[in-house]
Amino acid sequence: MRNQRDDTKSRLDNTIRLRNELNKSAEELEKVEKEYLAVKRLSDAANGKLDFETYVQAAYFGRVLDAANSRLRLMSQNRYELDRGEEHGDGRRHMGLELKVF
Repeated sequence: MRNQRDDTKSRLDNTIRLRNELNKSAEELEKVEKEYLAVKRLSDAANGKLDFETYVQAAYFGRVLDAANSRLRLMSQNRYELDRGEEHGDGRRHMGLELKVF
């Protein structure tokens, strides 16, 4: 029984360690994706794919979403999150001003 308990404890500790590493990696990936998106939008603006006004609007929209998510997390006990949608083809996709709720 002790060996089984020790084995179970060891597996649990390893699983917790792996989960923590996975969470940390997910946070790092999210930061890198945000940085990439900002650089891509700036590149698109510089290359004429996105006008500067739209780039600035998208940047402010991102800041508004960050502030709204902070508030929404408190109000919903982390159940909901707002994100910028990029998949709709009705004209808003190009500007990145579509809103998704997760």
